[in-house]
Amino acid sequence: MSELKTFLEKEMALLTVIPITDQLQLLVKEGLKLKEMIRKCQTIDLGVMEYETMEIDVENQATS
Repeated sequence: MSELKTFLEKEMALLTVIPITDQLQLLVKEGLKLKEMIRKCQTIDLGVMEYETMEIDVENQATS
């Protein structure tokens, strides 16, 4: 993601945006990574995940 940030900062510094092949390839690569991450997140079955409930002692939190 830092590569994308660096790219965007460089593009903002230019008055005219002229895409370079390497930059476009990097954007495509980053976009595909993001797409894959989102796909994986969407396939997580939340019903299978285990969790515990917790009680919060409001009185103790207010004094600390």
